[in-house]
Amino acid sequence: MKKILAVGISAIMAFGLCAFAGCGGETQELQTIRYENGSVYEGQVTDGKANGEGILTDADGNVWKGEFVHDLLQGYGTYTGVDFVEYTGEFKDSQFHGLGNIVYANGDEYWGQFENGQKIGVGKMIFADSGCVYEGDWTEDNMSGMGWMTWPVGDVYWGSWRGGNPQGFGCKVFFDANFSVRGDYLTYNIYAGRMLNNLMDGWGVMYYAESGGVYAGNWK
Repeated sequence: MKKILAVGISAIMAFGLCAFAGCGGETQELQTIRYENGSVYEGQVTDGKANGEGILTDADGNVWKGEFVHDLLQGYGTYTGVDFVEYTGEFKDSQFHGLGNIVYANGDEYWGQFENGQKIGVGKMIFADSGCVYEGDWTEDNMSGMGWMTWPVGDVYWGSWRGGNPQGFGCKVFFDANFSVRGDYLTYNIYAGRMLNNLMDGWGVMYYAESGGVYAGNWK
């Protein structure tokens, strides 16, 4: 029984060492590759290319870390820029692609979808300087589509966005410090209608909470 157990353990250890060493295929060796563009890769290499876990530092000092396939970062990884931009998430051909989180040098932070290096799809952005929070659709790094934004003063907008601004049809509620109760939107002034670059423009309806008055008509 002891002999059988010993043989079994030996077989498992041999299998583990074989798998680590790459038996039955090409061995991935830890090497350094210096590219003509000044980038330096350190990690697993197969056939002279970055293949496997590694770190790539470009000539400017930006760093990519994760799983490389034929010299390009694929799947989950991280990027750290010399401009203090940090990204954690999915990559495709060394570009942000899929779900990820990026923190910018000014403190802005985004969670959501990326495509070919740009914010495309659905995501959430917190703007550090203004304190605004946006959740919704993105196209080519801009808030575009349907989205929801809150302002620190209490204002809230839900509706159509284009080029980073409320544009199209939407609803915006305005907090009045002299009357409104924070979080109780029935105590806010409420506008529903057309928007142009975050301004009421076109046909719309405004409800004035304090007086109970309503205006319906064109805005410019």
